[in-house]
Amino acid sequence: MSNVPTYKISVLIAVYKRTDFLNLILEAFAKQTDQDFEIVICEDDQNSEVVLCIEVWKDKFINKIKHVFQEDNGFQKNKILNKGIRASCGDFLVFIDGDCIPHHLFIATYRRARKLGFALYGRRVMLSTSMTNALVLGKNKLPISIFDLLFSGSKKILHSFYLPFLSKEKKSGLWGCNWAVAKEQLLSINGFDEDYNSAGIGEDVDIEWRLLLQGSRILNIKYQAIVYHLNHTVHYSETDVKKNIALCETKKKLGEIYCSNGLVQSKSH
Repeated sequence: MSNVPTYKISVLIAVYKRTDFLNLILEAFAKQTDQDFEIVICEDDQNSEVVLCIEVWKDKFINKIKHVFQEDNGFQKNKILNKGIRASCGDFLVFIDGDCIPHHLFIATYRRARKLGFALYGRRVMLSTSMTNALVLGKNKLPISIFDLLFSGSKKILHSFYLPFLSKEKKSGLWGCNWAVAKEQLLSINGFDEDYNSAGIGEDVDIEWRLLLQGSRILNIKYQAIVYHLNHTVHYSETDVKKNIALCETKKKLGEIYCSNGLVQSKSH
């Protein structure tokens, strides 16, 4: 580990309601091979159960866990992520969703893979309902076994293989559930655009095109940065996605790389 750069890493977890999922995620972060990071729980709600869950883990994450939250007033993921960025101490930010369990080499992978001027992204394994239930009920333990996955009915199991030397496709494609970037790169585009108030596009596609035009490059670390997506009911519609696509196209035409309703000029901050 002596040759690995010691960047200060902040992990931002976007959370809504599911404390059973959050408990599993925090357990997985407690088992990381690299423990030099802080956690910022970004809750798009004010749920007392989330507070109780965090209290359970505070002794394990001494002075390493923060909690930012806001009133539950519809989908405001970008707004709470900006609040999380403002609360973070790291110069390198790792983003993960509250329904994704990180691989035990997740932090070590992002630390090793970081490159100046790049945003990095991984992919996710899609866990089945039965596998998700087994984890929530404690019938399956962390870290997740490939052998358990093979017979679980889960999808995209190939993404669970840790193969750091395997050549990967060159195309870009940030996913908000598993990516990382230097804080200064996000500051240069004013963070997340809070004009997106429904799920899809705003927390990844919009960020990607603005980072690319700002001069950043995108690096695929599939088969290295691995997360396991817990199965649950989808909370957005195709109508929401289409609305955000239209908004994104409008912003592209206007060339709004530095968004007007973001980290600094937030209408709500």
